[in-house]
Amino acid sequence: MYEVAVLQIQDPSCFWCEILKSNGQDMKEKVEYEQLYNDLNCLYGKVYRNVEEIKPAFVSVGEFCMVFCEDLNSWCRAILNAPACSAEDNLVECFLVDHAIYCPVKKKNIRLPVEACHRLPFRAKKFKLHQIQPVSLCVDLCGDKAELGVADKWDAAAIEYFKHLLKESVHAEAKLFSIENNILSVYLYIVTTEATVCVNDELVAKSFACFCSDVQSCEKIIPTSLQNMQPSKEVDNPAQMFWPEIYKTKKIPFYEGFPINEKDEMEPRNHCEKKPEEKEMWEENHDFDKLLQIINPEPIKLSENDYIQKPRTSAPQYPIFVRKTIEQCCTLKFTSLTSDLKKELVRNRYCGPSFTESYSWPSVAQGFNTIVISPDGMKPMNYIPPLLTFLHLASAVYTLLPSRNGPLAAILCSGWKKAHFVHELLLKYSKHTRPLNPMLILVGLKEEECENLNIRKGCEVIVTTPPSLLRYLKCKGLLLLRLCHLVLDEVDILFLKSGSQVIEILELFKKSVAAESRECAPQQIVATGTFWHKEMNSLLQYTTEPQVIITRMEQAAVYGNVQQVIQLCLDCEKISVLLRNLDFTPDHAQKVLIFVESDEEAELVHKAVQNHSIFSLVVNRKQVQSFSSVLQQWKNMLSRGTHIVLVVTNEYLPLLEVTDATCIIHFSFPENENVFGLRLYSLLDYIHSKTERVISLEDSFPVARSVLLMTEKHIHHSTDILRYLQHTEATIPPELSDLTQGILQANENRKFDKDICQHIKTFGVCRLNLFTCPDRHNLLPSTDHQYSMTTTNQYISVVPVHVLDPVHFFGRIVTKEDVYTHLLEDLNKFYQIPGNQILVQEVNVSQLYAVQEGSVYHRVKVFSAKKENGVLNFSLQFIDDGRTDKVRDAQLLQLPSQFEKIPPQSAEFIVCRVQPIDNEAEWDPIVTRTISKAIKGKLHTAKVVLHIGNTYWLDPMVQRSKLSGFAACINELNVRHEILSTGMGVDNPQHISHLEELLKKTGVATVQQDSTDKVSDADLSSNNMIANCCVSSLSSLDANCGARNVDLQNKLERNPLESKSLQPEVKWFQKDKAVILTIKLHDVTDHACMFYASRVVFSCYAGGKHYVADLELCEEILNEECECCIKNGEPVITLLKAQNRPWKSLLKQKHPNVSLDFDKWEDSEDSDGFPFVSGKPKCLYKVVSEEVESSEYSESDTESD
Repeated sequence: MYEVAVLQIQDPSCFWCEILKSNGQDMKEKVEYEQLYNDLNCLYGKVYRNVEEIKPAFVSVGEFCMVFCEDLNSWCRAILNAPACSAEDNLVECFLVDHAIYCPVKKKNIRLPVEACHRLPFRAKKFKLHQIQPVSLCVDLCGDKAELGVADKWDAAAIEYFKHLLKESVHAEAKLFSIENNILSVYLYIVTTEATVCVNDELVAKSFACFCSDVQSCEKIIPTSLQNMQPSKEVDNPAQMFWPEIYKTKKIPFYEGFPINEKDEMEPRNHCEKKPEEKEMWEENHDFDKLLQIINPEPIKLSENDYIQKPRTSAPQYPIFVRKTIEQCCTLKFTSLTSDLKKELVRNRYCGPSFTESYSWPSVAQGFNTIVISPDGMKPMNYIPPLLTFLHLASAVYTLLPSRNGPLAAILCSGWKKAHFVHELLLKYSKHTRPLNPMLILVGLKEEECENLNIRKGCEVIVTTPPSLLRYLKCKGLLLLRLCHLVLDEVDILFLKSGSQVIEILELFKKSVAAESRECAPQQIVATGTFWHKEMNSLLQYTTEPQVIITRMEQAAVYGNVQQVIQLCLDCEKISVLLRNLDFTPDHAQKVLIFVESDEEAELVHKAVQNHSIFSLVVNRKQVQSFSSVLQQWKNMLSRGTHIVLVVTNEYLPLLEVTDATCIIHFSFPENENVFGLRLYSLLDYIHSKTERVISLEDSFPVARSVLLMTEKHIHHSTDILRYLQHTEATIPPELSDLTQGILQANENRKFDKDICQHIKTFGVCRLNLFTCPDRHNLLPSTDHQYSMTTTNQYISVVPVHVLDPVHFFGRIVTKEDVYTHLLEDLNKFYQIPGNQILVQEVNVSQLYAVQEGSVYHRVKVFSAKKENGVLNFSLQFIDDGRTDKVRDAQLLQLPSQFEKIPPQSAEFIVCRVQPIDNEAEWDPIVTRTISKAIKGKLHTAKVVLHIGNTYWLDPMVQRSKLSGFAACINELNVRHEILSTGMGVDNPQHISHLEELLKKTGVATVQQDSTDKVSDADLSSNNMIANCCVSSLSSLDANCGARNVDLQNKLERNPLESKSLQPEVKWFQKDKAVILTIKLHDVTDHACMFYASRVVFSCYAGGKHYVADLELCEEILNEECECCIKNGEPVITLLKAQNRPWKSLLKQKHPNVSLDFDKWEDSEDSDGFPFVSGKPKCLYKVVSEEVESSEYSESDTESD
């Protein structure tokens, strides 16, 4: 079934629709079409605007072209429908193939199509109603009578009634039956506010049409000869039709997106209802083939141009693996759900049960242990309606349980996001059952949170995650006393993400239900997922006689422990490799199926096997007369050590109905996943016997094998094959790994237009993998280093503006020269002048414009356009704030060129070394709201540890406030510590090291505070992006920075010695006649100290690193009487004052690593003056106060956390 949107109606035999969904799944091409329209508008609106070569001199009727539609204000793909449609001959009529609109177009707005125009098929598809013909009133003048008869065209009344039906409908679906001359013949179903109507039947019932079978003769239905048979054209996805002729449809990639298959081919309710008819049709085809064999026992001799109708490899609807006998329920009417639940599902227009639900609902509703593995196994609706039904109908059984507060069912989800979604569905549908009061339990690492959270009275269903449940059980250990139902949602991800915790919960559940008081209570485990892996085998130990439903034979093969083997070879060596995989002296009976692509291959393989003294059979078109004989020989019982081989082509595979093979060899590479699954169906008996434990326990018993021959012609499938082998834990040839690595690297290099993976930015590693993550995982100098460093200092002042999550936000860097404030003032002054507010006539993507918000004007960048409810909306980003929004084109103002040249004032910031708990990929929204409220719009002081492009990594990031009455500052809030204190975040110490590894791979020089490598002067002065990507340290920059635009490279060249040294932490306090400095280093060697009148230079080695402290004092000292010594393992410098008066500060200019020693506070509290920092810093990006806690800017922060 396909959900469609009607675009244009001519009559019931000709109307155009857009396919919105296929079998309940959104069409993948939706985003691609939007991108295509944007690209075409950009190409024809800018690039090819004045190119004469694409302006046609003459366009004939029916020719494909590009036109500019003024009504849509867009360039559109079109076909010329008429040469002229006006008296001036200046307009031509065109049909817009993506919108199904006839419109006049000016000749000057016609262009020839370029290559990009053929990227996707036409979006509007032509439909007609299946098997009906128009009926009209025919008047017989001679007979003086009138009666209804078949007409050549539709009556106006029929067309109006057809339009009225579609206009009143709120939902439309089409069931495809055939394709005739590029027209989709369908049964059209519409949903009105009152009922669901089949439009085909409705027109017949209203006498506007009749079925074709009523007027066609038998000669038109049954072909008179084999040569006259026309092949039935199959369409798996009608949206892939109608490509321009120069581009042909490609084959479906092998295991594209495996193991999670995005395309769900299991049809919903209507598919199940039609299944008996499809089975009957398949049986008729089967009988027809047998009839041909009886009529003509001799081999059928055909020429190369003759065509035999191939049996459909997708019918009947198998392969599917069901371990236990389950009665399929195909319609909502006959499901075992409560009547109120059925009514609610109908009100919500739920088009189920789907193919998977038709098996899972009956099993779950009857209280059986159920395991469901399907491409749509991640949907909670696979278990929620039947589980609620069981809880509602079996309420009397639960009275036997202990009378205390506690849930009856627990649903374990893979993450907080899925848990919220499941909880919302429970709240929605539990309103139509007895009161269940579902509750969401998501707790962090704080024990107080678990202790304060209590289960509500009457709560019988909880939704949680495995880590949250175990943390809660530590405080509330009696939670599972009444638990009867345990649901593992996305069980495959649960075992991969937190397998040990799931096993622990299963053990607790097993002990709980084993209590004597629970003998009569139900015990049920439900597990749903998309694929099966071997870590899930332990699940079978906790389920008694489970109902196992696997709708993909690839997953059933993993479940049944079928051995998958891959053989790499040249195409010319396939025969020899095939023979090496055959066991010529088997210990047990072996039945081997060899799949080939053509009859020629079948004969070649058959003869090669026979020549090696193995009994071989073959089924192809030449041997069709011996079909029954071959099946009979195959099904005969084989004695021990017997070996039989059957060579078969794909077209005859469904007719074989073979399920008892012990080995299959894919001599020809399977075209797609469906063909591969159909071949694996031949091992169904082995999978059943393996799971039912009826196989002999002898070690020598052979394991069923699936051998895949892969040649140089199938290199483009190597990544999908590698993923499948990793999934099955099969042996992977090194050549395949090397080949796949090269392909993945080539794919990464083609992602130059993608952003860096957000997971790499925030966590240091990608939480997905290279196979499925669409973003880029390496650095590109042209993309990531297009912005220059705004400052060369280590410390910056940041104001968060747009907070995305606790560690990721957009904001501004505050400087002395507040460019942002001046920019807003200049924008407001400019647009306040009458006549300057000019609306944009044609909006282009990636262009800069202005938007007014109240009385303030902002610069924005358009990055996408979308038409919603007939209004064209643009998604844009405020380049000076970082936030995003949507506006209409009437709100965009033209931006003068002088404002376009000013670089964006917003930057991307990431707080380092913290990540969500439980290995989550996203932050809980509670933490996001808490941190956003604490930091948004407030000034922070932060240390930049890494800078790539326009992204800054900060560690730490603190809010500072001045003490009233003092010039010193205190740290009011540390963002990283605040996240950790919520209990929803944990330490991520490898964050920066992972990013440094990424930098090393791209050859970027780095300077690290704790690095033991010595950096040469040439490395520091080279122009290899060190200014754009620098791992900062306290001593890699000069403390006394100058103006804002001082360059880091020039500074290091002026003082190369200092660039090799690190700045130690210095604590100081004063007495009446002396100032005492303590160098916070241990185990120092080769220390030296030089004293001057107002300067002290200390140097030493510690831990293999060189440290230098060059201090310019604010007061003079008696340099000849000063001394340096080691006390308690630390260097201590004693400076004698030249004048006996209190010092207001130690240095002329503050330094972030020099601070007051508060441990010695009592020594200086009696002095007349108090040491403080000068009022305003001269360095733009320094911290506000001279006092900087060592835990914030040293290695101790990592250790303490």
